[in-house]
Amino acid sequence: MEEVELPDKLIHVAEYSILPVLFFRFLLFAAPKALSKYYFWLGVIFASVVAIGDELYQSRVPTRYMDFYDFLADVTGIGLTALGWFVWRQWRKQK
Repeated sequence: MEEVELPDKLIHVAEYSILPVLFFRFLLFAAPKALSKYYFWLGVIFASVVAIGDELYQSRVPTRYMDFYDFLADVTGIGLTALGWFVWRQWRKQK
């Protein structure tokens, strides 16, 4: 059986597309009410800070390196999920 290898950047997009949803749900249902009002933007910001932190951390690991394009792929995953969440929420409001 032939092994299929996914491109590295596609994996970054997929991994970071999950993180904003986790932050959105936390900010909506478990965080103080003052934070839940701004859950969307805070979720995007928190996920982006994690992406920056991940790349900075990798710069300190001997066999790894920091890559700006990895960060862009991370932010792309965050942005696509945020856009999908926003569209879905607007669609649900109209129903």
